[in-house]
Amino acid sequence: MLARGRADFFLSKPISRASLLLSKVFGIWIIYGGVMFACFIVNYVVVCVVYGMFDAEIIYVIVMSQLVFLIWLSVTVFVGIITGSNAFSIIAAFLVWLAQSVLTFHDGIKRFIDSETAGYVIDTLYYIFPKPNEISDMTVRLAVGNSVQSWIPLYSSLVFAAVLFYAAIQVFRRKSY
Repeated sequence: MLARGRADFFLSKPISRASLLLSKVFGIWIIYGGVMFACFIVNYVVVCVVYGMFDAEIIYVIVMSQLVFLIWLSVTVFVGIITGSNAFSIIAAFLVWLAQSVLTFHDGIKRFIDSETAGYVIDTLYYIFPKPNEISDMTVRLAVGNSVQSWIPLYSSLVFAAVLFYAAIQVFRRKSY
C-alpha cells in the first residue's frame, strides 16, 4: 500500500491519513483474525466430536490469541510505516520476539550481571517490551479454570501496542510519498 504510485492512490481519497491507516490495520486484524478464528473453531469442533467434551472457557484462548495478534500487528505496522519494507517488518517482529524471550529471564540476567544500573535497564526493557509468552501462560491458566496472579503482562503489552499504533499514525501523517 505504501509503495510509490499506490500510496498516491490511497492518499488521494478524502479521508485522513490516521483514518486510512487505522482502517487498514482494523481490516487486516478482522480478516486474518477471522481466518484464525475459523480454523480454531473447525479444529475445536473436531476435537469435541472425537473426544466428546466441550468447555466454554475456550473463549479465553480465542480472545487472547486475537489480542496477541493485535500486539504483533502493531510491531509490523510501525516498522512497515518507518521503513516501507515488508521484510524489515517481519525481521523487527522476530527481533522483538527474541528480545522478549530473553527478557523473560530478567531476574537471572540481573543476578548474573551484578550491576545496579544494568538491573534498572533490564527491568525497564522487560516492562516495556510485549510479553506474548506470558500472555500464553495466562491463557492456559484461564482455559483450564485457574485464576491469573497478575494481568500486568497483558496490560503492558496492550499499552506497548497502543503506543506503537500512535507512533505509526504520527509518522504516517508526516511522511511524504
